[in-house]
Amino acid sequence: MPERFEALYNNPHAAGVFYIWGHSFEFHDKNDWAGLERIYKPLAGKPDVWYCTNIELFDYEAARQRIVLAANRASAFNPSGTPVTLKLDERLFDVPSGQTVSLAV
Repeated sequence: MPERFEALYNNPHAAGVFYIWGHSFEFHDKNDWAGLERIYKPLAGKPDVWYCTNIELFDYEAARQRIVLAANRASAFNPSGTPVTLKLDERLFDVPSGQTVSLAV
């Protein structure tokens, strides 16, 4: 799993969510806490990665879906209370909550 994360993390064209789901009992029952560390240690501490809970991801995706993109793709409006980052034509745009931003070059 860390290898898949690194492949995506090091790809400048990749964007999206790397989601890990599981239960701690799966490691507790096997007494394999070192296995848990082998998975998470390589993924941790990246300053440009947003680590979030399930509800934070749900809320962010809901805000992202509410973005209003102009028909000519010249601007984006974020009606939500959550700032959103858009990737459009290989460029990243921060769209603060309640604001419209220009997407022009």
